[in-house]
Amino acid sequence: PFAIAFFILSSGTPLAPGSCAPYLVAFLIISSGTPEAPWRTKGILTADFISFNLSKEEKRPRIIDVHGHVIDSEGLKTIIHYRVQLNKYLYNKETTPEQLLREAPTVEEMVEDFRKNNMVGMPVAWDAETHLGGPKTSNDYIAGIVKKYPDVFLTGWGSVDPWKGKLALQEAERCIKELKLIGLKFQQPTQEFHVNDPQFYPLWDLCQDLGAVIQLHTGYSGLGTGLPGGGGIKLRYT
Repeated sequence: PFAIAFFILSSGTPLAPGSCAPYLVAFLIISSGTPEAPWRTKGILTADFISFNLSKEEKRPRIIDVHGHVIDSEGLKTIIHYRVQLNKYLYNKETTPEQLLREAPTVEEMVEDFRKNNMVGMPVAWDAETHLGGPKTSNDYIAGIVKKYPDVFLTGWGSVDPWKGKLALQEAERCIKELKLIGLKFQQPTQEFHVNDPQFYPLWDLCQDLGAVIQLHTGYSGLGTGLPGGGGIKLRYT
């Protein structure tokens, strides 16, 4: 059994977001722990993992981003065609997939931004190949980033496409046992599945047996915004 708590503290208000002081996000997972998930210590994440002490130099809270997409050229490939449309909708900017990939920031630049702003993060993989069609942001890629920059990326979230059946189960187990990721992230609008569909119960049973945390996408999805019919992205799955 586990519990998840999110805390966001800010001095600002919805009416005056510009007045917000640097905010604090604390992500705490209490769990029984398993040998397959060594990041758990005595049923709770280690102190270093959830540390959000004030910076001695700048006197500001530390920010922990518990869900961050890697938007380098590798990560963008998964949603590149939707990103083209989103750029047009949000920024009134015409662009092409090739241009976006060419101008994408590198992981190193992302890491430096995190360090500069006293942040740490937990990047997410993304596998929606069955319905989204684009290449996945692989679990190995995310695990490699976490391993390379342990001072910035505390751990990472794996991803499996639920429609891949037994392959999804095998990959979910590999994410936790071999890659040592914290758990699995699901993006139902692009993966097009209902979490309460009985055919996916074996996946939830496996996650429970592994002691793996899961993230589920809920509510609005930026993908498909401004496109006729949302570009096929359906919010009913959230």
